[in-house]
Amino acid sequence: MNKIFIVLCFILPIVFSSCDCTYQYGVNVINSTGEDLTINYKSLSGEKAGFDSKLLLKDGERKQIISTYDLETAEGCTGCKENHCTMVAEYVTAYIKDSIPSNINWCDKNIQFDKTDIQQAEFTIDYKLSDFDLP
Repeated sequence: MNKIFIVLCFILPIVFSSCDCTYQYGVNVINSTGEDLTINYKSLSGEKAGFDSKLLLKDGERKQIISTYDLETAEGCTGCKENHCTMVAEYVTAYIKDSIPSNINWCDKNIQFDKTDIQQAEFTIDYKLSDFDLP
C-alpha cells in the first residue's frame, strides 16, 4: 500500500504537468461591399480541414467559415494569440465580380482579433469596397 502511495505521489504531478493548453478559433467574414463576394479558404483544423472551400457571401451577410478543433501550440499555455492564424487557415481570400481579389491577406494586422473566452478567440474580416482595386 505504501509503495502505491509513493508511486502515485511521483506519477500524478508528472501527468498533470504534461497537460498542454488547447485553443479554439473561429473565422468570421462580413460583406460590407454592396456587392456579392466569393470567399475561398482552406481551414487547417475543424470540419473542413485540408479542403479548399468556396462560398458566395451576399451583400450585408456575415458568416462563420471556420471553427477549429482544439489546437495545441508549441509555446505551451500562453493564451490565444493573433499569430496562431497560421494554424487556423492556410488562406482566406475574397473576390468581387468573381475575379478581382481583395487586398486583405490572411494573417494581416488589419483583421480584427477578439478573445471571446479563456481559451477561445475569433478572427473577423469585414470586407469593404475599398479593399478591392476596382477598374
